[in-house]
Amino acid sequence: MILTIDPDNITGKPNEVGSRGGGLYAWNHVAEVISYNRTLTAKEKRQVISYLQKKWRIAEISNVKSPVDDSVSVLAGDNLSLTFTETMDIIDTASVVIRDTTNGNIFESIAINSGLVTGNGTTTITINPTNNFQETKSYRVEFPGAQLQGETTGHYYVGTPDPTMWDFYVPDPLDTSFDPTKIPGCELWLDASDLSTLTLSGTRVTDWTDKSSKGRNAYQTNNTYRPDSGLISSCEKNALIFHDRYMDVDNGDFVTETIFQVFRNNYPNFTNRSSAIVGRATTWDSDIYSFLVNTTYFADVPYPQRVIKNSVEVSSSPYDLEKTDDWMVLMIEQARPGSNRPIVIGSRDGPNQRAYNQIAEVVVYNRTLTASEVLQVNNYLQNKWRIAGLSHSLKN
Repeated sequence: MILTIDPDNITGKPNEVGSRGGGLYAWNHVAEVISYNRTLTAKEKRQVISYLQKKWRIAEISNVKSPVDDSVSVLAGDNLSLTFTETMDIIDTASVVIRDTTNGNIFESIAINSGLVTGNGTTTITINPTNNFQETKSYRVEFPGAQLQGETTGHYYVGTPDPTMWDFYVPDPLDTSFDPTKIPGCELWLDASDLSTLTLSGTRVTDWTDKSSKGRNAYQTNNTYRPDSGLISSCEKNALIFHDRYMDVDNGDFVTETIFQVFRNNYPNFTNRSSAIVGRATTWDSDIYSFLVNTTYFADVPYPQRVIKNSVEVSSSPYDLEKTDDWMVLMIEQARPGSNRPIVIGSRDGPNQRAYNQIAEVVVYNRTLTASEVLQVNNYLQNKWRIAGLSHSLKN
């Protein structure tokens, strides 16, 4: 704990640490003692308390930053926010500094008690910069300590004592040069926009080459079940049309811990239609990568451990996506070994329960990704396929 005492003015007596005199000694641990020869102002006390809180990590108030530290998918016009576990009051006038780490210059300095910082008396404090961030630049937020105080505990927010606690990057929204294989653990990468990876027989796709270097190519030998190839009009990129179709995968028995998939359903009401994207070749009850027929939520237990739709986390199982007939980037995270059941594309049970959807891209990793890595892949896919509330349609 941090204990602050304003004793009476005592002179002529020596000070002791760990004793009250008279041979009465303490049984405790003492980390730091600071004494002043005068009564400090309220602001000075806050500064000292904040210093001690930061240094000894005592009575820190938990918070969630937005964007998160090391985010790589911040938009130029985004605001910054801190969400706390208790109501916070703005109690001082120092400034939040947003620094351009590309050159070290201050991008903007915002007084905490100005109209650009909102949310006083709530659990969320929002910083509203006057200027838009510049694309392809990195920024750092320097938040001073002892400027916010919790109404419940009376503790102060310690700010960002570590200068790298709140960094983020603003990408070019049209930059699609990111390579998913640069993130360790990539087991499968199917990209329908890369026409060189598609082998066609007429309009039907016979082979879809894996770009992960693992040789996990998707294929279909039966022409009846081969998907068609089509163009998404809004972004002029190619996707595959699965209308009661599916594809097997070479060397498909592997760990699928984290899956990203860009897709949409053909049938909004799901009447007698499966919405499988990535599944297993046999034993459908082992599959947690697709949806049940006639629903927008996931198949039977065990459910995924985590689901993110268009960079927004979907709450607990069965992870209802609410609407799936618009294009989306869907991330599914779970610990699922291959267990001798090879991966298939467009089915949740091999040749059974085949898909009625359109699939543009699939990226699979054999491990749980960090928050920064998830943002990188999501950002790449959303930028590439222009999925941000835009209207999409597919034409043959």
